[in-house]
Amino acid sequence: MGFALDFGVKGIWCGMITGTLAQMCILFFITYRTKWDKEASDVGDRIQQWRGKAEDNVNDIEKKNPPNLQ
Repeated sequence: MGFALDFGVKGIWCGMITGTLAQMCILFFITYRTKWDKEASDVGDRIQQWRGKAEDNVNDIEKKNPPNLQ
């Protein structure tokens, strides 16, 4: 707005404020419409999957290199 419409510094500031307000409105809308219970459940499921894979990897390593207990 500052250069294209020849508003100068005031136009640059208005453009920045307008862009920030538009971004804020979009992010608020996304945050408001998100089903947080479903997202939390999905994250819990992913953690369980990762934990299972990590335990499988540990078991595989222990099978290849059994602990040397003396």
